[in-house]
Amino acid sequence: MKNKLLKTLTCFASISAIGSTIAISSTGCGCSNKESIKALPESVYEIDANNVLHGFKEGIDLSQYEGICDTIRIPASVTSIGDDAFYKPSQTTSSTIPQFITKLIFPKKSNCSSIGMQAFDEWHWKTSVSFPGSLIEFNYMAFDECFTLSSITWNSWKGPSQTTFNAAFRGFPDKGTVTVTNPVDGNDSSELLQFLKDEVNLPDGWTAA
Repeated sequence: MKNKLLKTLTCFASISAIGSTIAISSTGCGCSNKESIKALPESVYEIDANNVLHGFKEGIDLSQYEGICDTIRIPASVTSIGDDAFYKPSQTTSSTIPQFITKLIFPKKSNCSSIGMQAFDEWHWKTSVSFPGSLIEFNYMAFDECFTLSSITWNSWKGPSQTTFNAAFRGFPDKGTVTVTNPVDGNDSSELLQFLKDEVNLPDGWTAA
């Protein structure tokens, strides 16, 4: 009985320490978790009083999450992502995002409406991004050099008239998929695919999922 209780407490403490939606069907300590998102905890981000996200907190050691997390999940309270948020050109590796982080997602009830200039510039190892319906403005080189990006998902995309790209996406691979979940006013995956081909020169090899 004591051993079983100790295992339960150890598992709970481990998950609480990470503070993210870590997700595996069963852990080494015998717990289970139905979530499938392995996201960094919100405590690693620098968010100002106006709910603008400025990247990771200075001095934070992200290596502790290697093998545990693979996703940046933008907190729901964030209203915009600032210029150069995850890009520091003075560093040897300009992106501040570690290589084990390959995905970007937003919660469905996100309040984020814009992504600043070069916010995710030179994040070469990203494989997928998932945007919320609230996001309508992308600024210069926000996602420059998207060499490994293979999946773009948009929840409740509101259409071309409400989405602005200012040379935000560049350097796409030849193939990938575009998906719209919960389309608004007929703005489905095919519409988004054509829009991205027109607006950001998405290669012809990309398809609507």
